[in-house]
Amino acid sequence: MKHFQSTIMNALKLIFLAGLTGCGFGFKSLTPDSGFDIDTELDGDDGDDTNDTSDTSGQGDGPVPDDTQDTDETPPNDGDFTLASITPVYGSTQGGTPLDITGGPFDSSAVVYIGDQQAPMLSQSNTQLQVTIPYTEAEGVVDITVEQTSGSQTLEDTFSYFEDGTGKTSAIGNITFEEYIGGYWNPTGQTEFGSAMATFIIPTDFHWWEFYTDQMDSCAADSYTYSGSLSGYDMQSSMLSFSGNTSINLSWNTTNGWYDNGSLSRSDIFNNGYYTLDPVATGSIKGMTMTQFMRASSPSTLTQPAITASQIPTITRNQTLRWQPSGATWIMFFFIVRTADQMNDEQRVNCIVVDDGNFTLDGSVFSAWPVDRVVDIYFTRAFEQNTRTPHNNGFARVVGQHMLHGAAISQ
Repeated sequence: MKHFQSTIMNALKLIFLAGLTGCGFGFKSLTPDSGFDIDTELDGDDGDDTNDTSDTSGQGDGPVPDDTQDTDETPPNDGDFTLASITPVYGSTQGGTPLDITGGPFDSSAVVYIGDQQAPMLSQSNTQLQVTIPYTEAEGVVDITVEQTSGSQTLEDTFSYFEDGTGKTSAIGNITFEEYIGGYWNPTGQTEFGSAMATFIIPTDFHWWEFYTDQMDSCAADSYTYSGSLSGYDMQSSMLSFSGNTSINLSWNTTNGWYDNGSLSRSDIFNNGYYTLDPVATGSIKGMTMTQFMRASSPSTLTQPAITASQIPTITRNQTLRWQPSGATWIMFFFIVRTADQMNDEQRVNCIVVDDGNFTLDGSVFSAWPVDRVVDIYFTRAFEQNTRTPHNNGFARVVGQHMLHGAAISQ
């Protein structure tokens, strides 16, 4: 079984956005006939997995029935009919959604099993069976079997059960465009950057801003780390493709365990543009599509300090920030105090605030406030998209971010 264990360092192109630092992020794949190898911080035990039960039922970690009486026999494929296709090949452990089987010829005696659970029949014809996916206790990869008086046929390791995510976050990521503003920059070099990343996670109550601070309308030093631990899936697909005003491809990053593209341009990211997940080509969620999986953001206007001016403004330790509210899900500020020679970053503070037009910094969050220093200011309008994830009934909470990069002089 593939297992990814990594500390997320931000998937975006710019190093200053490494806001996922310190979050343990384990990955797992749905593997036939074995329990999930999941992040030990999530399996509810004492952190020592050496005595965990070995589960060969495909039902995952945790208490499971004794498998000592299980057999490894493969059901005979002796029926005089075929199983041509299964749609979808995934579903929530809660069940309750339709599944179609094509092939045949089927007759009135046909019975369908998903794993070891009989699936209620919704409709049938000579060439198609439609059943309801039954409830199961734990996620895993299972067989699909059809039995009728003429015999049976089995498609092994065909259907992936995912932990039900109703009301929780099941996918996270961002699509970000960043641009330098103000007339005080040296115009050499690149002035715009675009990137996107996404990953599917084990359902949890989580929002992207929690990587930066523990509550809304607050700031934290860069040493802050998210107190939780997230774990996600390797969906066994090399790419996710998106369509909208333009097409975007995110490739599977084997090292980090997420899909990303750090080379997007202004022409790839439209203000407030929606992006639909096109049908996934392979893997555990083959065929899955999601309308409006993510939505890009658009720029807002920061008026105090006036980082869009031709001359560099000033900023105080307890600065009141003012901007034009625009219906964002939240506003994000990064403040980076440069060293005296401007060659390095001396300290960074991250703020997540409500989009009400003003916020006053608590200067105590800065470890020091040397004057006459350059302070990089990143002012970001963030929009969190909430789209239902078909594989487990959760939400894809992917964030569109439009980031304005300005600067000020500390006073």
